[in-house]
Amino acid sequence: MAELPEKKIVRTKVKWQTLIPEMLLILGAIAFPIISFIIDINHHRADWFERSGAITAIIGVIMASRSIKKHNQKFFTNIERNDLGKEMLHTSIPQLRIDKWTLVISIIGTLIWSYGDKVIELFLK
Repeated sequence: MAELPEKKIVRTKVKWQTLIPEMLLILGAIAFPIISFIIDINHHRADWFERSGAITAIIGVIMASRSIKKHNQKFFTNIERNDLGKEMLHTSIPQLRIDKWTLVISIIGTLIWSYGDKVIELFLK
C-alpha cells in the first residue's frame, strides 16, 4: 500500500506583540472577578462578584469577535493564495492560544454571572 505524503502545515506568522490588546483583555477579564470577590468577602455581601461575571462574559464576546475578524481575513488571504497556487495558511499558535483563552473566559464569566452569588454565600457562612 502506498503511503500518503505528509502535508506540511504552514502557519501564519504572528508575533505576540500584535496580540497585546487581547492579552490586556484577558488580564481585565481575570482581574474584575478577583477584585470583586475580594470586595464582597471583605464587606460580607454578595453583589459585586456576580456582576463581574457579566463583564468577564462581555470581554469574552469582544475577544471572540476580534478573533472572527482575524479568521475571516485569513480566509480571504487563503483564497488569494490558492489562486496563486500557494499553500494555505493555518492559524498561528499564539492566536490559537488566545482563542482557547477566549472560550475559557466566556465560560467562566457566564458561570460567575449565573452562580456568583451562591459562591460568595458559601464563603460568608
